[in-house]
Amino acid sequence: MSKSSQSKKNTAPKSANKPTKLATPAPNKKINPAIIVAVLALIGVIVNALLNSRLTEKMLLPETPLPPEVKITYPRDGDEIECEEDICHITVEGTFQRIPNGQVIWILVFPQVPNSFYYPQDIHASLNNVNGTWTSPANIGIYEPEDDGKQFSIVVVVANKDAQDILEKAIGTGRKQLPQGASELDRITVTRR
Repeated sequence: MSKSSQSKKNTAPKSANKPTKLATPAPNKKINPAIIVAVLALIGVIVNALLNSRLTEKMLLPETPLPPEVKITYPRDGDEIECEEDICHITVEGTFQRIPNGQVIWILVFPQVPNSFYYPQDIHASLNNVNGTWTSPANIGIYEPEDDGKQFSIVVVVANKDAQDILEKAIGTGRKQLPQGASELDRITVTRR
């Protein structure tokens, strides 16, 4: 063999001398059916818990705030109010829940006579946030001889700032109707004696 033929043999690519590795597939691993059942059961439990939870309800349905609640507890509907002076002054009492920030409870007295007015009382109610009660002074009528035997509605409203301003201006003069922003939440009727 000549040197030239040997050099040709040595000039062959080195990779040609190495055996080619073929990619071999990963061995088939079988998953235990009990594991599949356990995973599916766990997924089912999680999905069921989410669908039945309040968390999901809050995510899907925004929570609507409950409206305020205000009730008159004294006097009671139908009570007779005994008056000893020309001005019949009583303290109205009640309970409350969920009064929005910036709003107040206000008492108005409405004489049950033709062409009557709502008469806002001198000041909005005082709240006791500890036990959810309120009190407010109220005048039931003005003149003893003329008002004896008459019926008066005691009306409780929750008033926003605009309505509060209007009610303050109507103290002593009255209003034909409730101002916008004042929501009537309870009403009772009493008779002055």
